[in-house]
Amino acid sequence: MKILVIGGSGLVGSYLMKTVSDHGWQVVGTSRQNLTDGLLRYDSDENGEFNRLLDRTEPDAVVYSSAWTWVDGCESNPDKADLHNAQHPAESAKVANQNGVRFVFLSTSYVYDGKKRVYTEADVPNPLNVYGKSKLRGEELVAQNTGGKALIIRTMGVYGIESKRKNFLYSVYDKVGRGEKIQVPMDQFGNFTFAGDLAQGIMKLLSESQEGIWNIAGPDPTACRFDLAQEICRVFALNEDLVQPISSENLGQSALRPTFAGLSNEKMVRMFDYKPRTLPEFQAELDSAL
Repeated sequence: MKILVIGGSGLVGSYLMKTVSDHGWQVVGTSRQNLTDGLLRYDSDENGEFNRLLDRTEPDAVVYSSAWTWVDGCESNPDKADLHNAQHPAESAKVANQNGVRFVFLSTSYVYDGKKRVYTEADVPNPLNVYGKSKLRGEELVAQNTGGKALIIRTMGVYGIESKRKNFLYSVYDKVGRGEKIQVPMDQFGNFTFAGDLAQGIMKLLSESQEGIWNIAGPDPTACRFDLAQEICRVFALNEDLVQPISSENLGQSALRPTFAGLSNEKMVRMFDYKPRTLPEFQAELDSAL
C-alpha cells in the first residue's frame, strides 16, 4: 500500500511515516513549511490543493494527522479551530472517498466531558471546550463524507521525539533540566501515549481494513498529570521537587479541561493484542534525543 500522511512533519505524522516505511509500504508526507526529508508542501487553505495532491501521489489511504491542537488557542478562536479541525479534514475526506482512497482521521479524548473515569468507543461524547467540539464536528463530518467508512482514531497525551520540543515530555524535561519550577495540574487524569505505539496501532488497523471509531492510547487511562511529570523526572534523573502540584482552577487555562479523559484500549487489546508501553521502556531511545 501507499500511505499519504497529512502533517508528516508533526509528532504523530513523523512516527507514522517511519512506521509505514519500516512495514515495507510506500509513504509520502506533507508539511506547510518544513520540507526536509522529502516532505511535500501542502496548505489546506488553498482551494483545490488536496485534489492536486491526490493526483500527484496516488495513495491507497490518507492519514490526516494535521490539526490545530493548541487547546487554549482554540478557545479564543473557534472559527480557526473549526476550519482546521473539522472543515478541512471533512473536505479532504470527501475528495478521498470520491477517488476510492481510504481516510484516517485523528481525534481526541477531549470529545468527552470527564464525568466518567475511563471512556470506551461506545460512550456518548459531550465536549467541554472549543477544541473538543471542533474535533467532534470533524469526526461527524468525516464519517458523513465517507459513508461511515473512515477510520477515526481517538487518543490523548501523545509524547515522543519531536524537533519542535512541544509535547508534555519536553515541557517538563526542558524546564526542570534548567533548574526551573513547573506547575502541573494534580486533578487532570488520562493516558500518556507514546507516538510510536500510536503509529503501530494505526498501521494495524489499516492492515486489517478497519473502519469506524477506535481508541489507541497509553497503558494507564487514570494516570495523573502531576504524577506523570514526576515520573519523567525520575526516569531522566531530574529534580522532581521542582514539579509543583496545582489545581486546574488555579492554573489559569482559558479552556476547561475534562478532569478524567482516559481512553480504554480494551477493543484494541481484544482484537489485536495491542500492548502500549510505559515511559521507562523508552528511556534509552529518548535519552539520545533529549
